[in-house]
Amino acid sequence: MVYDEASGDIHALSPIAGEVLRHLLTVPQSCAESLARTLLGEPPALEDVCSVDRMLRAFESLGFIEPCGA
Repeated sequence: MVYDEASGDIHALSPIAGEVLRHLLTVPQSCAESLARTLLGEPPALEDVCSVDRMLRAFESLGFIEPCGA
């Protein structure tokens, strides 16, 4: 569960989404691929990278994260 103080909303996250958000809060990542690699501990499949990318976009649309410059 994530509480958004700005809106007062509570969001239920899947276990993997919670893990992704936890990593984002503790370890800076440069892209979906590097985050997927960190989570898996091995080179990620394209499907894994796409899943992480979708989560990052969802987190951004909710205001949980901001994109960093490339």
